[in-house]
This record gives sequence, C-alpha cells and structure tokens, in this order.
Amino acid sequence: MTNSTERRLTREAAEAAIKSWLEEHAPGYPDVTFCEDGDQDSAPNKCGWAFWIAPLDTTSYVHEDLSIEWYGTGWPNQFEYDEDTGNWSEKLLSVA
Repeated sequence: MTNSTERRLTREAAEAAIKSWLEEHAPGYPDVTFCEDGDQDSAPNKCGWAFWIAPLDTTSYVHEDLSIEWYGTGWPNQFEYDEDTGNWSEKLLSVA
C-alpha cells in the first residue's frame, strides 16, 4: 500500500477505498475526482488523498489508514451530471 520512504497510499489503493466507500454512502455517484493531499508532516491529512464528486463540493479525504473524512456532496440535489457530455451544471431551484 505504501513504500518505505513515504506512508502515502498508492493511487490505486486510495481510488479503491474512495470508490468502495462512495458505493455504500453515495450510490450511483456519477464521477469522482481525487488528488494527493498533505505530506508526512501535514496533520491531520498526512499522506492522504482529497476527493470530491461535483466540482463545487467541499473536499473530503481518505487518510493513510483508509479512514474517510466526508463533508458531503451537492450531487444530486444541487448539481447534476450529464453522462453524455461529462459536464456538471447547477440545478435551477424552483420557487413555489
């Protein structure tokens, strides 16, 4: 999962942990973006990965111990995903 000089999860391990967690907690999520987060001295996100579903979501995290720090998503209530184009858009709110 990690190498001897750095504790960061591999991209593959992070992606598998994130996708597994999302399948349980945000079933049907259309897409996920993730990137490296922190370094060995960056508490609390030491050698972890950041991720989000919709582009304007608050960033969530998977830590080196595979725990997930979830801050939610605007999908599907606030943002919608067009599977044909791969584009996100903000939903129009109807006022009654």
